[in-house]
Amino acid sequence: MKKLLCIILAMVMLLSLAACGADDKKTDIPAGKTTPAGTTPAGDKTDEGNGQPAGSDPGSVEKAVDGTLKLSTANLAIDINGTAVAMPYAMTDIIAAGVSVDEYIQQIELSAGDYFTPNLFIDEDWNYGISPNYYNGSDKTVSITEAKAESIGMFTYEEAPKDQNISILGIKFGMTKAEVTSLLGEPMWNEADEFQWLVSVSDGNLEGNFIVTFASEAEDATVSEVNLSVHEPW
Repeated sequence: MKKLLCIILAMVMLLSLAACGADDKKTDIPAGKTTPAGTTPAGDKTDEGNGQPAGSDPGSVEKAVDGTLKLSTANLAIDINGTAVAMPYAMTDIIAAGVSVDEYIQQIELSAGDYFTPNLFIDEDWNYGISPNYYNGSDKTVSITEAKAESIGMFTYEEAPKDQNISILGIKFGMTKAEVTSLLGEPMWNEADEFQWLVSVSDGNLEGNFIVTFASEAEDATVSEVNLSVHEPW
């Protein structure tokens, strides 16, 4: 009888240990950490297929109506190597996205009210870059790494631009005019080698413009420069 009781107790203990082991496999993501690529915390709503929180895709933009793009603040992000860097485009966030920024640029200081637009190259040959327009809105001198920007651009010196895995509003280097209008709709102004849309940001009380420049006026010319600028209504 005692032997039978021992066997039963041993089985109960094994079942308890198995249950504890299953619970130990559930790992919480520490505060401030991001979810591993390809996963989403339980309960979060995601856009189907991309693993990002619903509505956070910077390239998910509705076509323009009468030349005006109606955006959300999430749309204002620049996508760098699959990482969305949100406005105000902090230099530390750009570096974290994989852009190498020279030390001397990081040491630049802005006096109160100053603007500075560094060219941050994303390739070793310095043919492609991004250009956030930083502004010091405080009343004291700050490091450029503390400054904020409400406008950003991407540019290239190549005559035949190629995609560099970087985009603003879904527009990439190397896209044709037809591909751009297919994505964003017709611009407010069409200057052959430059398209311009007005911008309205519903959840940020912001307005501005979005300009796409092409390598030439030719119909098959491709994107060589993109600029997004927003501000509070004047």
